[in-house]
Amino acid sequence: MDHGSEYVLWGDDEEPIIDLSNLDRLAGMHVYCLNCLSGKGLGAHAVGRGVLEYWGYLDSVAFTTDALEEFGDVFNYGIIVSVAEGKWLKDVVEEARQRGYDTADMLREGGKILAASAMVRDMNILHVYYEGGPEPPEPECGFSRLAKRLFGWNGLWLLRMLRQKLLGPKRARKF
Repeated sequence: MDHGSEYVLWGDDEEPIIDLSNLDRLAGMHVYCLNCLSGKGLGAHAVGRGVLEYWGYLDSVAFTTDALEEFGDVFNYGIIVSVAEGKWLKDVVEEARQRGYDTADMLREGGKILAASAMVRDMNILHVYYEGGPEPPEPECGFSRLAKRLFGWNGLWLLRMLRQKLLGPKRARKF
């Protein structure tokens, strides 16, 4: 998948591949998303729809072209370790995050300050959702916070799915 937004995983053709209405297609899977923002919306709802765990980013991912190799290493580290060692993503996220912080230190020492800053921010917005794991961050929208308090994450998911059906996924990704 190419790009992400809060409630949609976008394909190369800019058409939605996964959104709130078909998130259950990922049920029973370990999901590793490197795209922007999908951890914020889809990730928050994924476990409730049967996904075993969801690795995603809560905001836009950043990288610099002067450190592409370092970013590629860090971005792929979690999935490589998970598959190679047969571990769940939740069990490797802190190791992957620490690798990112260590890489940021190396970049800073090498004078690549912007790359180091982007790396630290990327590690700070990385989140893994799983059953019994940490709660997703509170929604930023006041209406969403109220809906979550009144109806829980599943009720909020239903409201967001309704919004997506009414406005379409291209509109929904702008929220």
